[in-house]
Amino acid sequence: MPKDYIGEFRKANIKESYIPVLVSDRDKAQFALEAFGKSTNLVSPMTIASAIVNKKVDISKTTPEQLINSLKDIRSSVVSDDKQLETWVDLAIADNPKARDDIKKGKMQAVGVLIGSVMKYSKGKADVKKINDILQKKLT
Repeated sequence: MPKDYIGEFRKANIKESYIPVLVSDRDKAQFALEAFGKSTNLVSPMTIASAIVNKKVDISKTTPEQLINSLKDIRSSVVSDDKQLETWVDLAIADNPKARDDIKKGKMQAVGVLIGSVMKYSKGKADVKKINDILQKKLT
């Protein structure tokens, strides 16, 4: 029964909200667990689970190895060079003075505008966590 896998997903530190989707059928649960076992630190179990749940991976047409390789390729294309990210952040701040001012006034939801602008400059390849860290340092 797929619900038997709940403990294994919890041990892998999978988000509680993902677990019901992953155990909704035996094939999906087994696919996820097989992918976790084959990832050998190349891709985290949480990243694999997120892809299965959010990107609705068609497990009938994809092997766990193909999913891992796809996720690894996506991760390797992420720009995390601090100097490049800072350049894009500076451009985003210059392009969005209202968002900058709102953040300085404590309206933190405006950070999304700046992150979106950086993502536009990076063609979607910037490391969002690093962008957020740089913005926090520059604006707070």
